[in-house]
Order: sequence, then C-alpha cells, then structure tokens
Amino acid sequence: EFEIVGATVAQVRANLVDAFNIPGDALAFVDGEQVDANYVLKTNSTLEFVKQAGVKGQNRPVIF
Repeated sequence: EFEIVGATVAQVRANLVDAFNIPGDALAFVDGEQVDANYVLKTNSTLEFVKQAGVKGQNRPVIF
C-alpha cells in the first residue's frame, strides 16, 4: 500500500513505472472508471494501470 492521496495519476505513474514495470500505453482506472493523467487521487481510491493484452480471439485486460 502506498500513500498517493493528493497526487495525480501522472505523478504516481512516474514514481512507480520502474518498480511495477507499468507500460507507457497502459490506461489508468480509479475505482473502476477510466481517468486521465491529471486526475487527483482521493482518500480510499484504488488506482489500476491496465493494458489490453494482444491475445487473438480474447479481449482480456492485463492489470498491473
């Protein structure tokens, strides 16, 4: 668990990109809703970076 309240999605991505190997084209979701890089995280928010997997015949996201 990381303290990310008050940070933007872009700040969190920049700080954790190497530690979690977050792809540059991964989409950001907060509490299940897609958000942009300027979204400011609030208390009890759940941030996920999701990249669509390129599996033929499948449409399954890969969650980091």
